[in-house]
Amino acid sequence: MPDEIAAAPPPKPPPGRRILHFPLTLMLLAILVYAAGAAAGIFLSQLLPAEPHTLWPLAHAAAIILPMAALFGLFVRFVDRDGARLFEARGWARELLLGLAAGALIFATVVGIAALLGVYRITGGSGLETIWAPLAAEALIPGFTEELLFRGILFRYIEKAAGSWIALAVTAALFGLAHIANQGATWFSSLAIAIEAGILLGAVYMLTRRLWAAMGLHAAWNFT
Repeated sequence: MPDEIAAAPPPKPPPGRRILHFPLTLMLLAILVYAAGAAAGIFLSQLLPAEPHTLWPLAHAAAIILPMAALFGLFVRFVDRDGARLFEARGWARELLLGLAAGALIFATVVGIAALLGVYRITGGSGLETIWAPLAAEALIPGFTEELLFRGILFRYIEKAAGSWIALAVTAALFGLAHIANQGATWFSSLAIAIEAGILLGAVYMLTRRLWAAMGLHAAWNFT
């Protein structure tokens, strides 16, 4: 039998390409793209009328979300093609609807338990018929922007550099810390957000490897 010829190892990519595709380099570039999209979205939203009791809040949400999605789409198309899976179209509606249902159910369960314990009481009408649009906008914007940043960017690249458990711990901690400036927030509330929401949303991303379910859960949680 003729001697087997060993296959030559594939050539190494040039140094510039290796540096560009290093996870932390890609993370920094993705954060810059995210910031540029956020700035463009905020600028566009400020051009729209501020009328909270109409459908304009939903237009404001679209004005913020769409430029960010467009710029990040260009980034994953031309720089980091692995990121295209985050918004893969196959099965997106099912995952989004499951996330929305889960977010609403989880928070409704929390409120139900609080009501049974006597620490939650209804004292008047909510006026939801006139404020549902601003509430929906306030739920949709962080549902998209925070999941894109914390799971689509930070989690994904930290995981590539250091592994899944470290990515989960770091992004959960950062997610809790990011909410310390919320009205009425305390260090304990931020710790609670890191433990329950940060880990939960990270786990949803780890399960699906896409953002549809995590975004749906996050938005429905906020709205409910």
